Amino acid sequence: MQYAKGYFFTTISALNLKDCEAFLEKSPLESCNVPKDVNKGISGAPFSGYRVLNQKHTKLYSLRPFFFTSEPKSVPNGY
Repeated sequence: MQYAKGYFFTTISALNLKDCEAFLEKSPLESCNVPKDVNKGISGAPFSGYRVLNQKHTKLYSLRPFFFTSEPKSVPNGY
């Protein structure tokens, strides 16, 4: 798997992609490493629509962006 500017590439063969999900793994920045569940980055985002790259006979799946944030600040009274 390769990471570059928010993209990852991997070869998946003989799998039923309707059961596949993507998750946040690790932030590249120590100062911004608290995962958020925006677009299901923590709970698991299912693979959905794709487009075909004819030159490589490959399906390119895309997901909405996942996010990390800095340490959460404590809030008085839990609000």
